[in-house]
Amino acid sequence: MGPHCECDENALSTGSCKGSVEQSSCSGRGSCYCGQCVCHPSTYGRVYGAHCECDDFSCVRHRGLQCGGKLPMGCV
Repeated sequence: MGPHCECDENALSTGSCKGSVEQSSCSGRGSCYCGQCVCHPSTYGRVYGAHCECDDFSCVRHRGLQCGGKLPMGCV
């Protein structure tokens, strides 16, 4: 499966697309494809991160820095 035949049926598990057991797959903001998240586009800004847990619009800016420069771990 996949555009380059890079996945097989055993690789379609969504477990690797969750940051933790209680989280939804790809933080509810993306699709799990071949065990990796593909983040959905947003009209508000960019969604990114291994589990689509980061964005550039959920936190206010302070002195030009998103979240005052204190982004969640793994978000840069």
